[in-house]
Amino acid sequence: MEKILPKIGIVIIGINECSHIADCIKAIRAVNYPQDLLDITYVDGGSSDNTPDLATGFEGVRVMQLNNPHPTPGRGRNAGWLTLSSPIIQFLDADMIIDPDWFLHAHKLLENNIGAVTGTLKEIYPDKNIYHILAEMEWAGKEGPCDFFGGGVLISRKALEDANGYDEYLIAGEDPDLSYRIREKGWLIKRSGHTMAMHDINMSSFLKYLKRAFRGGYAYAEISFRYIKKNEKMWFRETLRILVRSLLPLIIMLTGFISGFVFSGLIFALLFAVKPSFSIFKFKKQFNRPWKDIIIYTVNAIIIVFPQLFGVIRYYYGLISGKPLYNRLNVKKMSLT
Repeated sequence: MEKILPKIGIVIIGINECSHIADCIKAIRAVNYPQDLLDITYVDGGSSDNTPDLATGFEGVRVMQLNNPHPTPGRGRNAGWLTLSSPIIQFLDADMIIDPDWFLHAHKLLENNIGAVTGTLKEIYPDKNIYHILAEMEWAGKEGPCDFFGGGVLISRKALEDANGYDEYLIAGEDPDLSYRIREKGWLIKRSGHTMAMHDINMSSFLKYLKRAFRGGYAYAEISFRYIKKNEKMWFRETLRILVRSLLPLIIMLTGFISGFVFSGLIFALLFAVKPSFSIFKFKKQFNRPWKDIIIYTVNAIIIVFPQLFGVIRYYYGLISGKPLYNRLNVKKMSLT
């Protein structure tokens, strides 16, 4: 006897996604899964373009507009899944295109104590520029049990309820934060080797790269501080790595100047700053990609800690001053995908 397929609620979030939202919804309408078992909600964080109108144009798609002065991914996702009654929820960002066979594959994995399933994410334009190459490599992950998921994930409603949903105040890092709290409640997270979705990071400038890295550093600092007293100490090592790799070269140079060993200080500072380049062969084995991509990834590993450092500093400044960082309605995207 064939097993009855479960109903799946789909929550899409976005801001100013007029170039993506139609493709995102069309892909859901084309999946190999009964459409009467799919309940789609698009939650708009405050678009200044016609994204909500485009979403409304699709029959059967529920559109919610938060109009909150400080939109966050968590606020949008909570608003979406709390309106649904489905036992399973798929979260997507508007710049994702779901794989047609994902639902048929992934819902079967939500069994026993597996509370969330994520899959392979691929860039639609993987070779468009260095930022798209980096994103394609960033999405890579090993199949099997994992600690965290990103903006695209299939979650059981029970696991969401146990963890009290997303944190609505985090401007970034809301997905790993929920991942941690889901695991803390005894649920497991599984990464499937099956393609979950295609994605368009749509990044073309160094300034956007710096902003993304800055927000990443802010998220590392905020979440590591939040869980500093927990046994796992989530993201503490990552935050410490940012601080050490960005500040130690400066300390070495300063020590060299003070002690009179200026040249030696510069050499040792430079060697420490480019330390990731010593792992270039490990990166080659890990990603199995052309050397051009490996060099790009290595350079990224060297420089990314510096904008991340400013994100860490901004978090602690906000913590001390009582002036945390907030998203504003003119923020281009709600998520750091």
